[in-house]
Amino acid sequence: MTIRRQYNLPNCTLILDGLSDSVTASPSDPRPLMSMLVNVECRLAGRDKPLTGGREFLEGLVTTTSRYAQEFLSGVPHPGDENGHTPLVRLQKIAGNLHRLTVQSGARIGVAPIEIDLTTVQLFDLVEAVDQFFADTRTLPDLSLQLTPVSKRYARTYEPLAKRAVPAALGLSSLAAAAIAFSLMPVPQVQRAGEPAPQSSTQSTATPSAQSGSAGAGPDLDAALATVPAITDPIQLEDLKSKLYSKIDAAWKREPPLSEEVIYHVGVGGDGAVVGYKPVNQAAINAKETPLKDLISIPPEGGAVKASSLAQFKVVLTAGGVVQVSPWQGHSTSASSQAEIAEATLLEELKPKLFDEIDRNWQTRPTFDRDLVFKVGITKDGVIADFTPVNQPAADFVQETPLPSLRQPGAAGTPEPLAQYRVVFTPEGVLQVSPWGGLR
Repeated sequence: MTIRRQYNLPNCTLILDGLSDSVTASPSDPRPLMSMLVNVECRLAGRDKPLTGGREFLEGLVTTTSRYAQEFLSGVPHPGDENGHTPLVRLQKIAGNLHRLTVQSGARIGVAPIEIDLTTVQLFDLVEAVDQFFADTRTLPDLSLQLTPVSKRYARTYEPLAKRAVPAALGLSSLAAAAIAFSLMPVPQVQRAGEPAPQSSTQSTATPSAQSGSAGAGPDLDAALATVPAITDPIQLEDLKSKLYSKIDAAWKREPPLSEEVIYHVGVGGDGAVVGYKPVNQAAINAKETPLKDLISIPPEGGAVKASSLAQFKVVLTAGGVVQVSPWQGHSTSASSQAEIAEATLLEELKPKLFDEIDRNWQTRPTFDRDLVFKVGITKDGVIADFTPVNQPAADFVQETPLPSLRQPGAAGTPEPLAQYRVVFTPEGVLQVSPWGGLR
């Protein structure tokens, strides 16, 4: 079973997916031990696509971020140890209150390095996410932060930090704070904290009023549903469903265990923020605690999040500790329900057109480790009308495929029949296209 750990801050979310080769449980933390890393996502506010990679990317990100925070806050440059090699992840100060994060890409067809300009607040949220990861003793315990002492030849006189930097009052981690005081001293290897559980972003920003009240009471979901349009696109619903599941699964402590299942009606904005929820059954009304309370997004100025559109989900927390998330209205009908083109000759003619269209636009290096399988419907002119993830990896990694950008929604739901194909993206970067029902 895949284990997911998520470290949430207002401007940054660090997500680790991995596996466990141990059944040893901790008396104070019942979560399974993640000992093998499969995939990393770093989601930054204002950027649609997350930064993704494997263990090398994670090690480069946490080391570079920690070293740069030490250098930025102390004013003492920290020498690199790349030995002439270009690091996978780099951070450098540019103008004013901006810091450039550069990630080298070994893309499938040779893509230039990714460059993202972070504000100081965004930088410190990234540092805080890294700090939460290192404080989590149940996630990759073999990965430790190796910081080296700064040589005295680098410790010249520099302007005080207060004259150089714009204060960043949000998201300053304990790691960054320690860097201020100890940057001119030999830096010991960072030790993991006793057994703290990672905190979510809402735990960092929620106001006391937002945390009070009944466990079943959230912001007025009915009022929000009455004022904003509903999200009905099946692909977007699948993406938001996956995000909501990950948030709840990471936040639910499962202690004490539930005596019966609880059911909630949950509203999620287009950006994945939990806008509101309400209990559906009596068990949910009587529940003293729910992970949803801590997942409600609260703006810095207070009040409720104003979503421009809203997706509705049914969330079930079972007595066995299982999270179940499904669209509130059930799965929407997609173009797959349209009449199908059955003519074998036409199916063979359209297949290479679909293959070339997808292959030409598939530019990213796969970070997934299992095949992504989709059912794709196209018109007789080769226009992609719609697609549906067939397996869970396809739903989780749909943004690593070109299908969302190639889809033409206007071609769906018309009387025109569609040719249906099975499209597979493999971890090795191989694309496979075949008629959905085979050639007749």
